[in-house]
Amino acid sequence: MPSEHAPDGANRAAITICVILATLMQSLDGTIANVALPYIQGSVSASQDEIAWVLTSYLVAAAIMTPATGYLAGRFG
Repeated sequence: MPSEHAPDGANRAAITICVILATLMQSLDGTIANVALPYIQGSVSASQDEIAWVLTSYLVAAAIMTPATGYLAGRFG
């Protein structure tokens, strides 16, 4: 069984940068989805209820993949 040790300075900085970038991308994607909804609604002539499913689907997919990503990272490194 390998011994556990704290990441050194370079690994800690890389982990911090990756977490910051992932959080930034998640926020950016949510913002893009919200901004694009009126344009999508106009181009496909969808009602407000129909177009709300686009954002709902995006949020559900993000909620499902967040713990799955953590599991995969723990499993495969």
